[in-house]
Amino acid sequence: LLAAGFDVCAVIVPAETAGAVALQPLQPFPPTDLPLINPYLSPNIIHIAWKKGIPVYALQTPNHPAVLAELGRWSANIACVACFNKILPPALLNSVPDGFLNVHPSLLPAYRGPDPIFWQLRQNEQPTGVTIHRLDAGLDTGAIVTQRPLPLPDGLSRHEIDQQMARIGGDLLVDVLRQETIPTIPQDESQATYQPLPQANDFALSTDWSARHAFNFMRGTAEWQRPYSIVIDGKKMWIKTAVTFDATAVLGSSFKKFGDELQIQFSPGILTART
Repeated sequence: LLAAGFDVCAVIVPAETAGAVALQPLQPFPPTDLPLINPYLSPNIIHIAWKKGIPVYALQTPNHPAVLAELGRWSANIACVACFNKILPPALLNSVPDGFLNVHPSLLPAYRGPDPIFWQLRQNEQPTGVTIHRLDAGLDTGAIVTQRPLPLPDGLSRHEIDQQMARIGGDLLVDVLRQETIPTIPQDESQATYQPLPQANDFALSTDWSARHAFNFMRGTAEWQRPYSIVIDGKKMWIKTAVTFDATAVLGSSFKKFGDELQIQFSPGILTART
């Protein structure tokens, strides 16, 4: 948005810890004389805002009157949201003239919910995609503004998927905000799906999957650091890390084990993983 010339009034992030202030200003790190100490080695949206002189706030209580008053003081036309983990009440959503736009990492109305990337990897959804939609009182139910599909290459980590979707989301927001009017299409509720936060049993694999499916699911969800269970010949086994896969190979048996490395026959293909 900054590169496209838009005036960003402020950046609001979710408060990490409970506090008494509804909207807490976040101040930049003080300067240091030690050149080797760099607090921005992994810069995020907060660091970018500080560098550009944009005020940053941590939101604790979305429905507090002080939050509405502060937003009114900025005289913003529109609010853009991505990866925000708090429900925004109607009073807040109606506090800016052109409303709130949300960047959602799926092709809505499919895969509503708090972690759509996990479930798309689990369901082997291809292509996935990014949606810009209006925020309303529901959970990812607001009218669609624009969408773009995203075919995912094999073996991406969650961070790499997030980065690809973020780039698309940013491009789509720029395209939308450059239009004189923002078109919307109501979501088709007959096609809607919703998935909650993943639980431990959602990391189970099935040999009915293809080896490519299992490999991509494990690589894309590895940051959770959860063991993956799989039942082979009636016996539950646990694997930790996906190493590689062969999409068409035949093992000649259900599995083969070599030290901490396990080869598993899927349908089709062979997955090589570490236990």
